[in-house]
Amino acid sequence: DDFLENSGGVTATATSTASQTTVSVSFPLLDLLQIDLYLPTPALAVASAATFTSADAGGIEGGEGEDEIWNSGAMGVEATATARTTSVSVGGEVADKGVSLGGTLADSSGQAYASSHGIDAGADDDQVWNFATGSITSHATADVIATGVSAEVTAAATGFTANATFANAVSDGSAEAWGIATGGGNDRIENAGTVEATTLADV
Repeated sequence: DDFLENSGGVTATATSTASQTTVSVSFPLLDLLQIDLYLPTPALAVASAATFTSADAGGIEGGEGEDEIWNSGAMGVEATATARTTSVSVGGEVADKGVSLGGTLADSSGQAYASSHGIDAGADDDQVWNFATGSITSHATADVIATGVSAEVTAAATGFTANATFANAVSDGSAEAWGIATGGGNDRIENAGTVEATTLADV
């Protein structure tokens, strides 16, 4: 059981950033060596990248037990999670007299999760008081950009070229913000001040 009181100022910030770039380039070896064989010369370029990041910020946390939390001051909490992922796949085929086959695949995925809470009383029977002079601001931002680029370059004189390109990009993110949160139990919350909780998820 805890008694927690804030009459001054509390600032909590959590920032997490993850980025990854993958580049794959493929050209048939026989074409580069200029060997004239009437055989299929395959080329395959595959680029795959994935990023995951999370940020969690809290002002006052009670945890387990019957807690009593007083706030008469200013509290600002912010969590920001940013994920950047880029996959680039480039393939090339040159058919002078033979057959050249090629394919490129670029797969990119990014995930970002942000969570922010001003007061979290936790489990059990708790009491939370935000007095007239108390202000709680909680903000969470999740920003995700996933990019997949797939390109194929072909050249044919008297031969034959066939190619396929595929690019896939998946973005997933969520942002959660609470001014005052409680867990299980018989809780009491009194608010006479200001509470502001905002979220932004850009995916």
